[in-house]
Amino acid sequence: TMLKEMQYRLGKKSKPILSDDDYEMLNQNIKTAITYEKEVEVQYYQNGYILSTYGKIKKLDFVNKTVILSTYEKISADDIVQLDII
Repeated sequence: TMLKEMQYRLGKKSKPILSDDDYEMLNQNIKTAITYEKEVEVQYYQNGYILSTYGKIKKLDFVNKTVILSTYEKISADDIVQLDII
């Protein structure tokens, strides 16, 4: 178990910094996905790792800055690294 713990800790990375162009692309993809009800792949940063999930965007919560997917996953908008339309 200690070996797994060490691998977990060594695999952690810092949160990527997105450029203005990256944010613009995210916004365009979100608008397109909502307008045409397209499924998306969302890559997001959590606890030192980049995780990935799929689903349709069900709701944007502007108060809490979260994206809610059709799978009822809530992802913080600040943690989203990449969002691609499938």
